[in-house]
Amino acid sequence: AYAIYHSRWGMGLFAIHDDEDVAEVMGVPTYRYKLLAFGLSCFIAGLAGGVQAMFVTYVTVAETFSVVIAVDVVLMSILGGTRYWFGPALGAVIVTILTHALAGGQSAILNRALIGAILILVIVFLPGGVAGMVVRRRPRQAAPVTAEPVSPRAVSGGNAAPRSPGSLILSCSDVRKAFRGIQALAGVSLDVRAGEILGLVGPNGSGKSTLINVISGHYRLDGGRIVFGGDDIGGFDGHRVSALGLSRTYQIPRPFRRLTVLDNVAVAAMFGQTRLGRATAQRESQQWLEFTGLADKAVSLPDQLNLHQRKLLELARALASRPRLVLLDEVLAGLTPSEMADAARLIREIRDRGTTVVFVEHVMRVV
Repeated sequence: AYAIYHSRWGMGLFAIHDDEDVAEVMGVPTYRYKLLAFGLSCFIAGLAGGVQAMFVTYVTVAETFSVVIAVDVVLMSILGGTRYWFGPALGAVIVTILTHALAGGQSAILNRALIGAILILVIVFLPGGVAGMVVRRRPRQAAPVTAEPVSPRAVSGGNAAPRSPGSLILSCSDVRKAFRGIQALAGVSLDVRAGEILGLVGPNGSGKSTLINVISGHYRLDGGRIVFGGDDIGGFDGHRVSALGLSRTYQIPRPFRRLTVLDNVAVAAMFGQTRLGRATAQRESQQWLEFTGLADKAVSLPDQLNLHQRKLLELARALASRPRLVLLDEVLAGLTPSEMADAARLIREIRDRGTTVVFVEHVMRVV
């Protein structure tokens, strides 16, 4: 459990748990990771069943596959805290001690009632379980990081082959997407050239966000062709598109709620085009938080941020994968005029550092 918790796979599973669609677009191979998790769970369950059979020397369906056993496992996990590698084990210790302390006579009934009451209290007042309470009581400090300016090479895609300004980086030809009887995209064509900032303008419901969803692999297109960097990505899954150097933000911020701000950004660095190790990804993520002005929020949870800060978190997360092209979906929506000016400055600086920008926006003076 400890090894998985601190591995690339573990980080991916946490991202999948919080928002599977966003995890896929950020580069996490969600289907493969869930399949591996299912296979490992089956192996552990089979191993435990074999040990139990040897211990009791017989197996009966009524006892071995009783619903009470499954409920006990759920109780242990929730009580201890599913977000921490030691949480289920801690919950198992608590439940086992209570069960043995109150075994026999009327105490057995009291045991179930007491565990049920504790579970309700934990769900209401300690959603992170007992392990979450223990962790929160410990002082949380951001890992010391040597501040270094983010280099143009880091922004423009690391080892990706550089493209000369003006060269075609994205081409959409006759792109179509329908949702049952609603035609969201009807023959959209556009070209994006390296080094430019391209604005997509249109009324609400015109399909701007749908186009970004199709390009990024969130939706499969119904017809047409999308070519990014010479690759036809029309049928690619989101994680394959991300690996090519394309990232995006969301109109309504969708951070991983149970990961810290630093880890939210680190997921993109670990699974995007660069696929950095966890320690390296966290160091680079700290630099992107410095770039967007969120360095002091590194160990905070996304729910502790205001709307402007969550928008900046989306931007930092999109840049951490070192994309060649970033798609910004109404990144200025809901911001004050001064916040809009700061965000527009960041967008221009991103372009100046070598990343091509496509953004959807309704604020015409910014466009």
